[in-house]
Parts: sequence; C-alpha cells; structure tokens
Amino acid sequence: MNIEGLTLKLLTDTLNEELLGSKIYKVYMPNPQSLLLLVRRTRDTSSLLADMHNGSCVLYLPQQLPENPETPPAFCMLLRKHIANGRIVEISQPHMERIINFKIEHLDEMGDLCQKTLIVELMGKRSNIIFCDANGRIIDSIKHVSA
Repeated sequence: MNIEGLTLKLLTDTLNEELLGSKIYKVYMPNPQSLLLLVRRTRDTSSLLADMHNGSCVLYLPQQLPENPETPPAFCMLLRKHIANGRIVEISQPHMERIINFKIEHLDEMGDLCQKTLIVELMGKRSNIIFCDANGRIIDSIKHVSA
C-alpha cells in the first residue's frame, strides 16, 4: 500500500506525541531491509520499526518485536556507533512529502554535542532509510542506489 503525504502527516503527528524527546538505547536490523529503534520515554519504553521489505514500506510502533539476527549488518553497526544513546529532538515531514526526518542529538567521541538526521523515505519500492550528518551529507543508507 502506498502512503500519501496527508496520511504521513497524521503519522508524523503521532510519532511526535509518542517519541519526541525519547532516548535511543538499542538499534537493530531484523532483516537487511528494516530498522528497529528501541527508545526510552519518560514513562516507559517503546519501539519504532521501519520496514522497506518487498516494495511495501511501513513505519509503525510495533507491539511485538521481531527476531534479530546474531550478527548485525554494517548499516546497523554504523547507526549504533553514531545514534545509540542519542535523543530524538525533532520529527518532521518536509512540505507534505512522503519523507520523515528524525533529528537526533548525541555526544561524539570527544564529548561534544552533535546532530545527525535519519531520513525515512516511504515511496513504495523506492523506499529507503538514509543517515546524514549535521551538514546534510549522506553517511550511508539501507539501500544503495547506483548512478
């Protein structure tokens, strides 16, 4: 099922209510095309699953967590390095597009406050999860697209 911008606006509002200010404490990839973030909220814990598998993209707060592989993929390890223990400070949908941006603040190796962006594109079989630095430069993505 394709998601249009108006439906995604409602999802963005819900995610803002549920996850804004939460701390990311675990990052998993249940399969090579999905990303699972476990977050601590002020009152309890929650999870966010972005699945780009088989051309039908979904982004939701699951009640039951999927199984995780023994060895995480490289993208998962990169996210663990950069955004584990980070705080979600902004969740936005630019210009009613089928994109949700998660701005995450974390401390780098030197103890300085840094900001990274996790971009979730929900565009059918062209869906992707892109990880960017504070300047908007792409660090890596879950799907690599050739020129």
